[in-house]
Amino acid sequence: MNIRRWFVAFPFIGDEIGGSHISAINLIAGLNPSCVMPRHRSSPADGMLAGYLTDRHLSFIAAPNIKFPRAGLQNTTMRTLLSGARIISQFITLSAFLQRNRVDIVHTNDGSMHATWALPARLSGAKLLLAP
Repeated sequence: MNIRRWFVAFPFIGDEIGGSHISAINLIAGLNPSCVMPRHRSSPADGMLAGYLTDRHLSFIAAPNIKFPRAGLQNTTMRTLLSGARIISQFITLSAFLQRNRVDIVHTNDGSMHATWALPARLSGAKLLLAP
């Protein structure tokens, strides 16, 4: 019998480790590798979270490092247009990353990751799993 293997991305920001990170990493460690192949994402690739994943013997793939505009900047029409163009470009970059890595499901577990990965998942054809 041929079992389908699912590729699941777990996007994280790598500059901190909190309860949601530990919870998701414990989930990852408990997955059956013959059925699910996690595609962890850490940014930066050498950050605190990357070290934690390495210590747990969990491999990861560094996704493109994107930067979205910060709230509170003075908005001019040109800045707004440039910010919008940059956001669209970054969504396309993340979508291409998901396609290139054959990701079937994107599992996010905090608000910033939900907002960052929802559209790229949709564009790539991956399903989005929002964990509270």
